[in-house]
Amino acid sequence: MKILVTNWSLSGRTGSENYARALAGALRGLGHTVDLWAPGDNPPTGRYDLALTSQRTVEAAKDWADYTIHTVHGTVVPDEKPFAGADRYVGVSSEVAGKYGCPVIRQGVDLSVFRNVRPPSTEPMLIGYVSDYSEPPEGLLDAAEACGSLVKHITGEDDMPSMYNAVDLVVGVGRTAIEAMACGRPVIVYDNRHYQGPMGDGYLGTKEDYAAKVMGRNYSGRTARINPTTETWARWIDKYRWGYDNWYRSWVADHHDIRKTAAEYLSLMPNASEVAK
Repeated sequence: MKILVTNWSLSGRTGSENYARALAGALRGLGHTVDLWAPGDNPPTGRYDLALTSQRTVEAAKDWADYTIHTVHGTVVPDEKPFAGADRYVGVSSEVAGKYGCPVIRQGVDLSVFRNVRPPSTEPMLIGYVSDYSEPPEGLLDAAEACGSLVKHITGEDDMPSMYNAVDLVVGVGRTAIEAMACGRPVIVYDNRHYQGPMGDGYLGTKEDYAAKVMGRNYSGRTARINPTTETWARWIDKYRWGYDNWYRSWVADHHDIRKTAAEYLSLMPNASEVAK
C-alpha cells in the first residue's frame, strides 16, 4: 500500500515531527511504501491509498489520497485540534478522544532506537530537564543542589537517545516522557509552556493506576496541574528509586510501541482485513 504521512513541519525535532518520522518508519517496516510531506515541500506525485495527517495538512493531503486519517494531538493549542476534511479522526490520548469523540491511538516510539544502554545510577546524580520552551526553573535547581544532584538542560536538537541514557532522571512532558521511559528512565512530568504555564504531574513512579491517569492526558502535566515550589521539587526528587528501569521500558512496550501504533492506524481503513494480509 502507498501511504503519505504529513505534518505541518518536518524540519525540526518537535514531538509531532518525531512522531511522524517514527510512524513512517514503522509502516515501512510492515512492507508499505511511505512518503513524508510538509508544507513547503514539492507536491507528491501519484496517488496514495492512505494519508495520515497531522495539524494543518488535511486540506492538501486529502486531495492526494483515497482515505485520510487525521491525528488530533491536543485540546489547547489550535494547531493540535481537529481540522476538517479527513475521513477518520484519532486522538493521542483519552483526554483528546473524549473531547472530540474519536478513537485513541497513543503516540508510539521505536523501541530499537530508544532503549536502555546504561542503567540509571543508584541516586539521581544527573537530572535531565528536557524543554525547547523554558529553562530549568529555579526551584528545581535549588532542590537538586540541596540533594547533591546536577541539572542538565536538554533540547530537541540533541541526540535524544544518548541524552536520556546519560542522565538518571528526566523532567519533561508528552513524547519526552515516553522516550525517556523507553530508555529505562524515571520521569517527573513537568514543563512550563506559554499556553498553560508551569504545570506538572510530579514523579511518575511505578503505580500503574496513576501512570494510567497521566497517560490519559498524554503526560501533559494536566492531571495534577501542580505548579511546584522548591519544596515540591525536593519531594519529587526524593521519590527517585533505582532498579525499575525494566518496568518503565515494559510500560512503553505495552502502551507506546510504534509497531502497534502503525497497525492500529491500518485497522481503521475501510478494507482493514485486506490491508492486514
